Amino acid sequence: MYKYSWKAALMTFGMMGVRKIAWAAEENIVQEGGGGQSFPDWIIAVSSVVIFVLGLIFMFFLLKRGFDKTNRDIRNLREELAHQKRLLDLLNKRIDDMPEGPVQSTFVKEQYAESPVKQTASPLMQPKPMPVQAQNITEPKPNPREKLKEKCLEFAEDYNRIQTITGMGAREAKMEFQRKYNLCGFICINSTERINHPEKEPQFQLRESLMDSAIWGFRIGNFYVVAPNPRQYVGTDHDYGGMKELFDSNFQPGRTYNKIKLNKVAIMTHDLQIYDQGKGSLQLS
Repeated sequence: MYKYSWKAALMTFGMMGVRKIAWAAEENIVQEGGGGQSFPDWIIAVSSVVIFVLGLIFMFFLLKRGFDKTNRDIRNLREELAHQKRLLDLLNKRIDDMPEGPVQSTFVKEQYAESPVKQTASPLMQPKPMPVQAQNITEPKPNPREKLKEKCLEFAEDYNRIQTITGMGAREAKMEFQRKYNLCGFICINSTERINHPEKEPQFQLRESLMDSAIWGFRIGNFYVVAPNPRQYVGTDHDYGGMKELFDSNFQPGRTYNKIKLNKVAIMTHDLQIYDQGKGSLQLS
């Protein structure tokens, strides 16, 4: 409060000096009429101006010093605020990294571990710990048939879903379907021979390209889960390409179908023999 009192006093004395010089000037003017000695007017004027200018300069530096101090205080407050913000961010980060469950302090655990426990009762009165026998809990082994059934249902749902997607997303949906099940292709290698000998059983073979394969499928255990390639269903594939042996459908001779709904998959063995025909498996439209 009294930090700048001496400066204010100095300014007051300076102003008083200016006022005194002004009074002296007036007295000199009065004495000139009485024949007394007087100062020249220009000396009094210059002295007044010099003292006034010095007062202004002093006030300028005084105010500048006050402004500089205020700016330093503001800068220090900003730096302190930024420091506190960094500390708060670090604290929030540590809180996020903490485990959700209750954590017992290691200091408390060590304190209780190192502190001696005094026995006030006789050792004979201490209860003896009862041995606890751990129970052997064995998880039930998954049933291969149940696992195969669940996978077949999931495959049929995804197969039907990708055929409902149209436009730009249809191709991406099929690619995602192929990656999910790691699909492989199958063809009937004796389809041409079966045209003249339809009594012969179809023989299937794995193919690298899915586009050229009439049948898609994936392996699970010792079996292959298969379904038709989701494209046009034509009579040659049905009659000679092994489709009628693998799938049961509502196919009518001479017709071509653009949509295939998979109700039940067909299953082949690891050596590509028909294991289970999908009864009522295909609904063609």
